[in-house]
Amino acid sequence: MPGKTKAHDAQIEQSRAWIFEALIRLLDKKPWHKINISDITKTAGVARQTFYRHYTGKDAVILGFLEDCFRPNHIKIDVRNEGGRDTLVVVLPWRQFIKNAAIMKKIFTSGAEYLIYVCAKEWEDYLMDLYKDKLSGENKIFFSYMIKYANGGALRIICDWIKNDMPISAKKIGSLIAEQKLPFEKSGGAIPKITLLVK
Repeated sequence: MPGKTKAHDAQIEQSRAWIFEALIRLLDKKPWHKINISDITKTAGVARQTFYRHYTGKDAVILGFLEDCFRPNHIKIDVRNEGGRDTLVVVLPWRQFIKNAAIMKKIFTSGAEYLIYVCAKEWEDYLMDLYKDKLSGENKIFFSYMIKYANGGALRIICDWIKNDMPISAKKIGSLIAEQKLPFEKSGGAIPKITLLVK
């Protein structure tokens, strides 16, 4: 029985890999909005039912890849208390972005860039959840905007950098993101500071 499970898992992984690779190949030929499920299944050499056994639609194929890049073992969030005030240290998966830059460039230039923001929203929600019982009213709203600003700014820089063939060194762009300051950060009070780092 265990052998059958391993073989089944391997078959699932193989089907998913074929579907993902087919979609990435299609991005060289067509913009995102013109690719349909039939194109993907034909290119992958799988049945339509096989596609829907694994994915709800083409967005889900790319989101699966992006979510893998954003997995908790790639993004680290550390809460530090400094002088009675929390600092959220968010470490972005820089190596993952660079390692997958060619695939990400195809995604970002095809018209599917919005999917990285869908994926990143889960991290915004996670950070908000950390403080759902500690903040209320205006402080809660202010904190949500701080998160959106930090996350959105970093992702816009990364997307543009990858789309434009990484025109400056990874070290310099990583430093730019890590040194990003929040212009409206509130001092004192219950609202934590946010610090972005890259690894």
